[in-house]
Amino acid sequence: MSGEGAAHEEQHESVNGLISAFGKEVAAKLNGPGGEEEALTSPVEGLLRGMAKRQNISAVAYGQTSIKQLSARPDFAIGVGSKIIGHVELKRPGKGVDPTAWQAKSHDRRQWEKIRVLPNLLYTDGEQWALFREGQQIGKTALLTGDLREGNVVPADEQFAQLIAMFLSWAPQQPASLSDLVKRIAGLSRLLRDEVAEQLSREAEEEAQRAFTIVADDWKNLLFPDATPESFADQYAQTVTFALLLAQIEGIDLKTQPLPDVARKLGKRHALMGKALAVLTDDALDDLRGVVGVLVQVISAVDPALFEDETGDAYLHFYEGFLGAYDSKLRQKTGIYYTPSEVVRFMVGFTDAVLRSRLGQSEGLASDEVTIIDPATGTGTFLINIIDRVAKDVESEYGSGIKPSKLRKLADRLIGFEKQTGPYAVAELRISHAFKAHEVGIADNAVRLHVTDTLDDPSLEVRLGFHYEAIAKHRRLANKVKKTENIMVVIGNPPYRAGAKRAGLGRWVVEGNEVGSGPILDQFRAVGSRHRDYVLHNLYIYFWGWATWKAFAESPHDGAHKAPAGIVAFITNAGYLDSQGTAGMRSYLRKAADEGWIIGLSPEGRQSNASTRIFQAMQEEVCIGVFVRHGDPNPDTPAHIRRLDVPPGRREEKFTWLESLGIDGHQDGAEWQDCISEWQAPFQPGAGVAWEAMPTLNLLLPWTTSGNKNNRTWPVAPIQDVLIDRWKRLIKAPKNHKAALMKATDDRTPEKAEPPLPGHEPGSLLPLSEETDQSPKLIRYGRMTFDRQWLIADRRVIDRPRPPLWFVQGPAQVYLSELHTEPGRPGPAVGFTALIPDNHHFKGTQAGRIIPLHRDPHGLQANVTPGLLPAMEQAIGVPITAEDLFAYIAGIAGHAGYSERYKEERTAGGVRVPLTRSPELWQQVTEIGRRVLWLHTYGERYSNPEAGRPQQTPRLPDGIRPLCTAPIGETSHGMPDTIEYDETTHTLTVGSGTIAPVSPEVWDYRIGGVRVVEKWFDFRKREPDVERQTPLNDRNPETWPPEYTTELLSLLNVLGSLVAIEPEQERLLAAVDEGSLISVDDLTTLGVLPVPPSAEKKPVIPRSTGQGH
Repeated sequence: MSGEGAAHEEQHESVNGLISAFGKEVAAKLNGPGGEEEALTSPVEGLLRGMAKRQNISAVAYGQTSIKQLSARPDFAIGVGSKIIGHVELKRPGKGVDPTAWQAKSHDRRQWEKIRVLPNLLYTDGEQWALFREGQQIGKTALLTGDLREGNVVPADEQFAQLIAMFLSWAPQQPASLSDLVKRIAGLSRLLRDEVAEQLSREAEEEAQRAFTIVADDWKNLLFPDATPESFADQYAQTVTFALLLAQIEGIDLKTQPLPDVARKLGKRHALMGKALAVLTDDALDDLRGVVGVLVQVISAVDPALFEDETGDAYLHFYEGFLGAYDSKLRQKTGIYYTPSEVVRFMVGFTDAVLRSRLGQSEGLASDEVTIIDPATGTGTFLINIIDRVAKDVESEYGSGIKPSKLRKLADRLIGFEKQTGPYAVAELRISHAFKAHEVGIADNAVRLHVTDTLDDPSLEVRLGFHYEAIAKHRRLANKVKKTENIMVVIGNPPYRAGAKRAGLGRWVVEGNEVGSGPILDQFRAVGSRHRDYVLHNLYIYFWGWATWKAFAESPHDGAHKAPAGIVAFITNAGYLDSQGTAGMRSYLRKAADEGWIIGLSPEGRQSNASTRIFQAMQEEVCIGVFVRHGDPNPDTPAHIRRLDVPPGRREEKFTWLESLGIDGHQDGAEWQDCISEWQAPFQPGAGVAWEAMPTLNLLLPWTTSGNKNNRTWPVAPIQDVLIDRWKRLIKAPKNHKAALMKATDDRTPEKAEPPLPGHEPGSLLPLSEETDQSPKLIRYGRMTFDRQWLIADRRVIDRPRPPLWFVQGPAQVYLSELHTEPGRPGPAVGFTALIPDNHHFKGTQAGRIIPLHRDPHGLQANVTPGLLPAMEQAIGVPITAEDLFAYIAGIAGHAGYSERYKEERTAGGVRVPLTRSPELWQQVTEIGRRVLWLHTYGERYSNPEAGRPQQTPRLPDGIRPLCTAPIGETSHGMPDTIEYDETTHTLTVGSGTIAPVSPEVWDYRIGGVRVVEKWFDFRKREPDVERQTPLNDRNPETWPPEYTTELLSLLNVLGSLVAIEPEQERLLAAVDEGSLISVDDLTTLGVLPVPPSAEKKPVIPRSTGQGH
């Protein structure tokens, strides 16, 4: 044998010797006490140490734990020197090392989904060995053959030695781009968060010493009194990640220096982040050495040049990418949406103009008297734009020589509050870059950025000793700003989160404190509106309260006016503009301010196409609000509020439009419109006299009600089989599981018996806890205008069934729906259905009101104001029935032309009906309205074969009738998750299927601004756009049912038929509007109005048909 062969054989035998010793140790442990995975721990460590020695490497195992319930942690980490180079996860012998073979909900599979992000992960069950890097297997699985339980194993081939060598020789790779960096560290940061959360849980159960709990409590006391264990875990992970990244960018050597030295050097430039890193990686918290060590290694390979660009936006793009990869749901949960720079530039410029023209600050934001704060700084975009604006203005007005001194002064009066350490660190970097870009040197830690909860009580001070001083200092400085510093401008984009009070957020704003400061939110409460106060409990409302308190100092508790002049400029959710629950907020803004400007940014309405949204991930309507007080308060005179909305279009078109908008109006000639001046009125322009003279729907059809409110989403589905399946699972579930499964509420629990719904069999229903009948009562349900779904018609799972609504259901009934409190949006102003309507029937979201045609199930008692029909017959000269009046309303308001014609008048919401005096126009509008009602009810109402309205689902003529040209959902792809439209071929593509021809007008048909076809599909796609409240929501079709296709074709035929008659409806509306009308005054003179209170009352339900709320 050659020398080379002998050396190779000697090496092979050495590996065999190590494996032989490993096998014998495993066999001995398997025959002793303890679990099978535990039996592998010491032998695997010894084997890896032995293999490492063959490479002249000294390996150490860290983080061994015997608590196998931990789902976020491998068994141990392997260190070489002071560096963590990989992790090892053990499985019981025979388990295998293929994660895809484990069941989706098993512990092993869930653990794999978390730890797969690790860059060097070795899986073994003692017999099989596999190496994974960031979820991808490297090389083949290595095998040890023989009988492990007998201690006789040998490597099958050289693959084992090669695989272990690759594992032990891992070194971090330099990220090639920012997206590559995001990919490498976001998952590790998420894993670190999960480990901290699990560690806190262990400590709470007294399974471990309280090291993390103590740090979490200190963190809470120092910075965030409202912090939960989950939020601390998130803060921990982001703080450590971004502190390490800051250190690397600042040139601090992570490869060779221990973390205490890194933290100390970082603290010289970034005091809070440096001290936070020191505290959060203290030796007492050594239990996380594995993940933190790998994170250090990965970040140490980052080239700081990745972040070098002229704008400094690289930091911003990195963080937004990081947040999406780290936790895509975190943004939605926290309500954080970062503002596009184009919008920020507009708001900064507009605020500058208000300072100059209204507050006498000739230098605008550059004035030394103007102190500015962004109370939700995020990554610093508003502050950076202010720096750039001031730099540009100073240089233009005075020359570049004075710019450095003016910007240094600006740094002292520019303040930012941010609650999250991740964006705070990015903001520090970006703001520093912004000053450097203007060749201005700012001392380290000179920028007035503070990690703090803006809504926290400023009277609370906590001192935990010198060790925490750098962190405590931030809170003290922030509290000083809150308590004593005069702020002239509050600007920014506060977070949106409903249910803030329930989540324990902003308690000082809501409750005040014990030292005499009453609740700030009280100034937004309207007298007698307690039942609507829940609307105020949204973070963005809390921030409006804080901002107006700070800028205007209009505290109703001490009467002090420390800062008589100020500006609040926010981009927020638009709900406060017209919601009934925010009437008190509007009243306060009118009292506290002298002027205000509202710029609506969502003319398309809620849940519009993402391409039109300013914040593409946010479906709510948004607006910009700018309010200014000139000097001493003038609470007896309402502020002069103006409004001008951007035209509908893509977000880029809106950005361009904003560039030309100023205090005096828009360069295209569009002028600001004066809003109604009544104290609590919506921030909407006032309507004209002619509009006010038209009667509202409730003056004609007096009984109105809310729709059926299930208060749970699972009892509704587009197909019956799904509801049968869900009901069976609920009935068969153990009694102690039923409350969570059904989503129990105060009104409905498994133990509570309920009477049947009106119109159903009399008697009492058993409590669900005792129910055995697995056949639910199902009815067709009006989920949304044009969308027929199915409902479990069982009072035990419907919180607010509105019994009168069910009582009047009958073969002649038709329900009208409208959003009477919302401004008009593209599409018909009213919707109709023959089915029990949902509370959100009009457009699928947002509750409106329902107006039935009849007050009884037989169609004998019309829901019409007493005396109205005879009065109209006398005025018009033709016989008129309740059905005719309903049809007239459908003909007048049931098309997009109505919303467009009265767009400006309908800014305050609601439908008014122009009642013609012309008998010819009355009959024409009524006849076309009958067709509208026939179409809305899919041929179930107002049928008349002689008039072309057969009692069947409407169909378009051959040639233009849409047909399914390729099957939907019958391929291997299963349920579709996308729907697209090709305008050139008039083809609708649903997953892999197609339907044609579909006109552009049908595809874009909207109601309340919502595209009907898209919304219809959203309820039926692979992951339905329905809130998941319980596991019952997960039971949906696995393939596209043929019933979906036929229903979609029916919908397209109905919409196509409506599109065809809209031009005639628009012509008739114009003729009516320009002719002689019956006004509210006329009806009052005739004695029809005011409506008798008895006509507005809900019908009395006979006892035999059911009672209830």
